[in-house]
Amino acid sequence: MRGSMTRAMALAACAILGLCLGAQSSGQVLRADIPFAFHVRDTVMPAGDYEIRVDPAKRAVTVSAMSGLVTAQFFALTADQTGRSENCLIFHRFGNSYFLDRVKSNAAPFALQAPGTKKEREAEKMARAFANAEVAETRVPIRSVAR
Repeated sequence: MRGSMTRAMALAACAILGLCLGAQSSGQVLRADIPFAFHVRDTVMPAGDYEIRVDPAKRAVTVSAMSGLVTAQFFALTADQTGRSENCLIFHRFGNSYFLDRVKSNAAPFALQAPGTKKEREAEKMARAFANAEVAETRVPIRSVAR
């Protein structure tokens, strides 16, 4: 009896904590139509419509497919924004591979930069080893969503 009561209390505490964390959605919600498959950290994201949740206070960025099939999150490094800020996602492109590098938003005084990964470094090394592989930066516009 005592064990089942303890489990019930623990379950109730977890449910309340989940509700509190869910209701605590601060930050900005952005949308983007990304026309190519890309990587966010170690997650491969297909081309499509995405919702990007940015919490500048926690430096947390969550990228979710509107289809609900794939989600990735990272805690960002900050990068200085020079000049006029535009709302956009900046990708590094190595050959045919795209990696999310930064989220630039008018709501934050700095760009939120995704930490580099081993897979990204390997793709860059391979692209630079072949003369015909292009290394570039690609920008995709994003739009704010009213809550």
